[in-house]
Formats: sequence, C-alpha cells, structure tokens
Amino acid sequence: MNIKEHIEQAIAELTMAGVKFKESFYAQPDSRDSAKLHRQYHTIKKLIGQLEEIQHDILLSNMKLPDRDYFIISRRDMKDKAYGVLEDSRFKVLAGSYIAPMVVENMYEIVKRLRSEYSAFINEANNLTKDLLFDNPGQAARFVIGKQVAGIEEWKTPDGVSLKEYIKKEETTVSENISSEYAFKKPYKMTLFNEHHDVSSWREVLIIVCDSVYMRHPSIVMNLPNDNRMNSKRRATFAFEKSGLKVKPIRLSCGIWLEVNQSAATTMRICQKLLSICGYEPSDLKIVME
Repeated sequence: MNIKEHIEQAIAELTMAGVKFKESFYAQPDSRDSAKLHRQYHTIKKLIGQLEEIQHDILLSNMKLPDRDYFIISRRDMKDKAYGVLEDSRFKVLAGSYIAPMVVENMYEIVKRLRSEYSAFINEANNLTKDLLFDNPGQAARFVIGKQVAGIEEWKTPDGVSLKEYIKKEETTVSENISSEYAFKKPYKMTLFNEHHDVSSWREVLIIVCDSVYMRHPSIVMNLPNDNRMNSKRRATFAFEKSGLKVKPIRLSCGIWLEVNQSAATTMRICQKLLSICGYEPSDLKIVME
C-alpha cells in the first residue's frame, strides 16, 4: 500500500476504535475507568484530525492546477477552496476541491441528485478525488457550496476577478480588436482548418465556420443554444427553435438555428469565440477582404 492508503486505513481503524471507546464510556459513565475512557476517546479524535490534515495536504500536493485560466471559490463558511476551469461549453470542478458537507433544503433537484451520484468521489475530508464536469458554472458552484448561489459571481480568478467580469472583459477585448479591422469591408475568400472557401458575405463566413466546427465537435455545437458565452439575455445567437431568434434565423446543417443578421465585427467575434471554446486559435481563421 502507498502512504495515502495507509492513512485511509489508519483513519478507518481509529474511527472504529473511537466508536468502541465512546460506547464503553456511555455504558458505564460512573465507573472508575470512565475518565480514562474519555481521555482515550478524545486522543483518538485528535489523531484522526491530524491524519485527515495530512491526507488533505497529500491530496493538494498532488493536485495539478491547469496552465490556463482557472477559477476559485473561497468563502468564510467553507473550510477550504474549490478550483474549476471552463471546459468547452461546460464547467469542470477539479480534483482536490473542497465540497461543503451540507446542502440546503430548497436546492435544485438536479444538484441534490448530482451530490448523491458523485458522493463516492468525495472523501471523508470533503475533498473531490476526481475532476467532475457540470453543465454550467452555476450548477458547479451550487454543487460545491451547497447553497443557492450565482456561479458567475462565486467563481473568481486567483486575482479576485469574478467569472462574470472575466467573460465581460474577454468579450470587450475581442470586440475592440476586431471592430476596426473588419468594419465596412467585404470578404471574398476564407481559410479554416487549411480548407479554402470562396465567400461573398459575412453571413457565409459565419455559416461555414459553424458547419466546419460541427464536423469536428458536434456535441459542442449542438449545445450552443444553452451556452451563455454565445448568447446574451438581450439577444440570442443560437437556438433550438426558429422562434428563439428575432431577426434573420437560418437553420444549420446540424439542425440548430443561427441568427445571421450580424455586423462584420460581431460575425468575427462569434467565429473567434466559437473557435476558442473548441480549443482553436483565432489565427486558424483567415479572411481575405476587398
């Protein structure tokens, strides 16, 4: 056995011994040995606590934080931190993250169900033993904290920037960079994934990008109507039904609907964001303009 397994076994054996000492104490609280049993019981509890701290330190020392942007939940009502990353259109909570032991009664049923399903991956110190993937940051945050919270506010960068502000800043940076470059210009050729296409409008660029990405990442594209990074409350870009879009929706080859009434800058922002979600660089898309 490795040291982690030895510690787990020691904690289990001490826990059983502690139960026996406690039962003996309550069975004969007035006996001459009661004080001794009481001291032994509390010594065992102290040892268990020390072993759990070592177990926790080992878990964190083995935890590998990603070499890309990651987010943290750190609260006064939680003993430790949780760590997560944006994963395509979903959110991943990393192994080693602390999970609050209690869940409020009015929690969403899906979160309660996930707590039950994933209970085998939460150890006695309330740390995750494997990475877990969730539908969105809110679901992940509620799973971690056990309370009704807004995930985009709870998840923060190590510098304290909320996920909400992080996404907003990312969108602003992209928009500023592309607005002047593409405004009032017409595309006539594009290259994506080393494939060349003749185009005559920004609408064609957007459709080709979506169809090309779908061929490589169908599950991500099919989930775009649910992805808050690609849709805003004010205006949706993707929808499962035509009625979900307001101005000029067209149906993509995969079956979902796309709003194609976009400016040149907005079209490029959508394309670059979609490529980024799928792990590609903006430079993978090249446009030749008149």
